[in-house]
Amino acid sequence: MLLGCAHAGIVDILHDIAKQTGYKEFHAVIGGTHLESAPEDYIKKAIHTLKEFKVKKIGTSHCTGFRVACRMHQEFKDSFVLATCGAVFEF
Repeated sequence: MLLGCAHAGIVDILHDIAKQTGYKEFHAVIGGTHLESAPEDYIKKAIHTLKEFKVKKIGTSHCTGFRVACRMHQEFKDSFVLATCGAVFEF
């Protein structure tokens, strides 16, 4: 899944796509997760949701924010990458 800037909320977006498609897992979620200014409880919910859908590659960008990107790196280890300008992803 490619995100521009997830203003609708990464949790709702993933659940909505899963409901519409029947997918229970996502290979990759890449883009702006719009978590930079999100409250702590929502950040925890977003991390839980990414784990729930067994996302194998998480690439965050701009509106995720540095603090949340660092946290995602801690949570997801090698599954996490920064989706910065010029980043290349092969599937």
